[in-house]
Amino acid sequence: MNVVGAPGTMRRPVFAALPAATEPRWDMGFLAVLGLVIFQYSRVQQMFPVLSPVPFGKILYTLALLGLLLSRRLPRVRSQMPLAIDILVVLFVLAHFLSAIFANYPSLALAGCVDAASWMVTYSVVSRVLNGTWRMRVFVFLLLLLNLKLAQFSVRSYFLELGDGRSQQFLSVHGVGAGSTDFFGNAGDFGVAMCVVWPLAGSLLFGEKKLLSKALFAACFLAFFAAILVCGSRGALLGAAMVAVVAWVSKPQKIAGVLMVIVLLLGFMYALPQANKNRLASALHPESDPTASLRLDFWGAGLRMFENHPLLGVGPRNFPPEYAFRYATTPVNPSTGNTTNWWDPHSIYIQSLSQVGALGTVPLLLIFLLYFGMNFKTRRHLKALGLTMKNSYEMRLSRGLDLGMVGFLVSGAFLTVLYYPHLWFLLGMNVGLHRTAMRREKDVEVLRPEKREAWRAYALAARG
Repeated sequence: MNVVGAPGTMRRPVFAALPAATEPRWDMGFLAVLGLVIFQYSRVQQMFPVLSPVPFGKILYTLALLGLLLSRRLPRVRSQMPLAIDILVVLFVLAHFLSAIFANYPSLALAGCVDAASWMVTYSVVSRVLNGTWRMRVFVFLLLLLNLKLAQFSVRSYFLELGDGRSQQFLSVHGVGAGSTDFFGNAGDFGVAMCVVWPLAGSLLFGEKKLLSKALFAACFLAFFAAILVCGSRGALLGAAMVAVVAWVSKPQKIAGVLMVIVLLLGFMYALPQANKNRLASALHPESDPTASLRLDFWGAGLRMFENHPLLGVGPRNFPPEYAFRYATTPVNPSTGNTTNWWDPHSIYIQSLSQVGALGTVPLLLIFLLYFGMNFKTRRHLKALGLTMKNSYEMRLSRGLDLGMVGFLVSGAFLTVLYYPHLWFLLGMNVGLHRTAMRREKDVEVLRPEKREAWRAYALAARG
């Protein structure tokens, strides 16, 4: 007899034989993780100031951790890559606390440590709570839906601003974000978010059989791309272009990649506002582009900070005051802006190098490398299960996660978004998908006896 009581001679795959009821669904941890996504992407407290005293973040983190402790345990996977990423994330955060000890502005450094630690917790709960395909579907659906809300708001705002007399040039320079939300109010930050979810929606679209799901993915794909075109972020445009190129040259994603390139070229030629085209061209001449020139100045200052503090950097969140008082090439007046966020490194790589030095940057770069390596191993295992030709949801999601990270790494090269939700949710989804895929075996009969017993116990417990 196999795990669900069917005769062993049937030799059905585990993922086909297990009833849907055996897959984890609703529990407190999963609901708390969904709440975290809503909290991070809607910023309810900014939209409704009356709710600002309520510590939504702390409550949701507590519920997520408690739910994780109380949830059923699934069979362990043999892959060591999730453990390696866990260790690297801990080392990355530990570097923040070590760097903060020597920072010139300890209060800012401590706030940066708390911020980094909160994202470590976010990654940890997301990667462990998303332990099944059904949960992954719900999570991704909610993530796309929230970003669709932001995208349509940005596109509508652009045309409303034009109708109110704003010029294309003004909107191109000042950008169009997504309202008052913390992570997306700035056009550049918003553009990074769109670069992450645009390829995710595109990868899920091609191969989807359900009509309603296909309609949702198509709407998201077009809305996210429209938002990239009008938001005014040159980094987002470059990130989208690189995503399309990578999808095009990637053999498993060839058809989707070709279509993404076609959509990209048509959008750049016929839908991209002329003022945005002019700004793209002006980036090639930074001496005459104030924004590009200032960004180069920030990068140079960040590299000098790393040169002077190669091991630990200047400390978390210490870049702005260090730049203002010590590293600016021309004198600046700190009273003209808030020194805690007015001057930023405008690059996730310069942000890490300057603030946490080599001790924090090396684990971060290894995380990026293992992210793609783990996704490759996920797809290889799915291929061994025969799911490649079926173009399964897991396979499409894995490709989308790869392209989403490409969008983040390229567009993030021009913006300070290392401690925004994009990276940590991508990382959590990737690890959760990997563990889900690696728990599947091609045939029940090839499982070791102890693993068969674990699956049997799990199936019986799920049935109640």
